[in-house]
Amino acid sequence: MKTVSELFNNTFFRIPDYQRGYAWKKEKQLPETWDDIEEILDTENNGFQPHYMGTLFVERMKRNDIPEPERWAADGAVFYNVVDGQQRLTTISILLYALLSLEKNSYMNRTIDDLKKLYLYETNATGKSRVYHFTYSGKENYYLQYQIFCDETLVSQVWTESAYDKNLREAKDFFYEKINGMSYEDRNMIFRKITTALYFDVHEIEEGLDVQSVFETMNNRGKPLTVLEKLKNRLMYLTEKLNNCETSDKIHLRDNIRTAWGCIYTELARNPNKVLDEDDFLSAHLSLCRKPSDYVFSEKQTEEKVFKMFCNRAERYRLNESEGMSPQEPGVDFEKIDRYVKDLSTFVSWWYQVNNTDNLLINKIYLLYSGKEIKIYLCALLRALDIVKQPCDNDLRMVEKILFRNATPGVGVRDPRTFATLARELYCDPQKLEGIRATLKEELSGPINVDAVVGGFSHLLGSYVNNPVGYYRWNALKYFLFEYENELYCKKYNQDTEKMLFKNYADTQIEHILPKDETPFWINEVKDFSSNFSTDDSRKLAIRVLKNTLGNLTILKDKKNTSVSKNPWSDDPTRRLTGKKTRYATGSFSEIELSKIEHWNKKTIYDRGKKLLDYLFIKLDASGTILSEDQYKKALFYSVELFDTGFMINHEHINN
Repeated sequence: MKTVSELFNNTFFRIPDYQRGYAWKKEKQLPETWDDIEEILDTENNGFQPHYMGTLFVERMKRNDIPEPERWAADGAVFYNVVDGQQRLTTISILLYALLSLEKNSYMNRTIDDLKKLYLYETNATGKSRVYHFTYSGKENYYLQYQIFCDETLVSQVWTESAYDKNLREAKDFFYEKINGMSYEDRNMIFRKITTALYFDVHEIEEGLDVQSVFETMNNRGKPLTVLEKLKNRLMYLTEKLNNCETSDKIHLRDNIRTAWGCIYTELARNPNKVLDEDDFLSAHLSLCRKPSDYVFSEKQTEEKVFKMFCNRAERYRLNESEGMSPQEPGVDFEKIDRYVKDLSTFVSWWYQVNNTDNLLINKIYLLYSGKEIKIYLCALLRALDIVKQPCDNDLRMVEKILFRNATPGVGVRDPRTFATLARELYCDPQKLEGIRATLKEELSGPINVDAVVGGFSHLLGSYVNNPVGYYRWNALKYFLFEYENELYCKKYNQDTEKMLFKNYADTQIEHILPKDETPFWINEVKDFSSNFSTDDSRKLAIRVLKNTLGNLTILKDKKNTSVSKNPWSDDPTRRLTGKKTRYATGSFSEIELSKIEHWNKKTIYDRGKKLLDYLFIKLDASGTILSEDQYKKALFYSVELFDTGFMINHEHINN
């Protein structure tokens, strides 16, 4: 057992670059650590009650493994790779830095300069070079040293903050906030507790004992090892056990694994506001390499399958089971591990791209369907297009069209989950791109069954008595209304429809023009339709249909929706109420179009519904479709009979 003071004495710790970065959070682990330190009690002999911080597993670094610029500090000292315990050591190092940076003179009767030398860094004879007692290996050490430890000897660099970097920064801010307002006596007390009362059980892994197999059995405090981490260590372990493999080849393969995992962790955490899940990434890649019983592997299935590929009977579990690949895969050899590692590290850049894209077409696809099957298909598609140096827009539009058709009642092209099969084919053989294109084009060329579409929308209006939301139940309704908005924009400005509005998708919601809740301003409009029915049940159905039909729905920004949702159509000066018609006049193109309608009633609702249905068939690439009056009635008002009763028509045309 060692105190922090003993732990850092002539000792330097390095976090290997193949480990994930700093993962402790200001919401959980940092407050727990701070509370633990604050609650350490004094003892009668002017010391503190010992507090156990857990076990550290370390691996002694050979001199040749120490970076050359740091070797001058190795004389009389020891360098360790931290196998397990990096989260705790990182936290303690940041806290020590915060305490030492806020005090100019001393703690515990020792100068701040002496304490920095003991806990933070050694300097060479000229004072121009530093070797940190704790830091990362590889490029990640720059952020820790420059941004967290404020090392003025380093040159400023352009740096994109990753999620792990953000955690480091938030840890520093957390501890600064805790100690900045403290008196010197309180800070000195905290420093004494950290350096003399915190105990680590340090285990140095014996030379010759496989480090990765040790690491595979460990967990960080509150952070269990992910499947990705366990896989890395499994591959490291297998590398050491390879038969008929030169030592130099093993070293090369280990370096490839470390480099690959460093790249993977960097990419997954590159966007600090959207850190990608490690095991979700691994299951996506495995779903491209091996055919699951379902469409894609779940995270649980991934752990089982990926370790079967790299187990003692691995020859039973081929790396790739797709058609056209070699029918036999080796058990475990250099080539199999090396190929898998390289493919995984290459795939992560595509995975990051499809999960953090600014491509409008891809983001529109996700509005229709964002399952893993589509994401791995997009990875395979973009990869294939990159190989053949072709643009992606036409292929993405085909995917969008298929998904929109799938989302439209009565129109089905393919189960979106089956894109996983196309993804595997394309990923394993990019030359299949033309064949896949031909397949999708053929599916899109199929005719639209108008009666099926009409019946599907009629079903939305008439079913689910206890949840009567009509067109609201159409999953693509909001998407369709946005497409209509873009169509109006295109007509006015003669520009590509993809340059407008979808960026506002999340801030917009669907509005009932004739309000869905009862309001005195709309009683006459409702009665004009519902009073023609003879029973309570038929009247309730009629009101429900009138309010929830397509023509009565539009999209509004959230704030406007709230402020005008129950207002009358026209201005009401007596109540000082602005009508919806006036408010819409300065809004989106859909709103402006609505504002030109003099009265909002059953006829204008029907007319607008017909206009939207006509546009729907254009959107479905069936622009020549002409609906009969009865088909309009059924699609927009549930049935011909309900429409005719509400409009008081005896099978005559509405305009007569």
